[in-house]
Amino acid sequence: MRHYIGLIHQSATSYGVSFPDFPSAVTAAPSFYEAVELAAECLALHVEAMLAEGQPIPPPSSFAQLEAKLVSGTSVLVPLRQD
Repeated sequence: MRHYIGLIHQSATSYGVSFPDFPSAVTAAPSFYEAVELAAECLALHVEAMLAEGQPIPPPSSFAQLEAKLVSGTSVLVPLRQD
């Protein structure tokens, strides 16, 4: 199973997750743990849509590759669940 890096962004009322490897894939939830749970669903749906459109799926970036882009906050590894 592949894992992609998700970046957790906290606002005053919610937690958002974005993916450096998939700039248009984002999700949010009222709590940190809900955001992490939704991140896997968001990632799977985004990849499913890309595959349906015939777009290539990039390989997961490593933390070292993304180090310069990671400003602050929390990063998590999100599994790409595919059936």
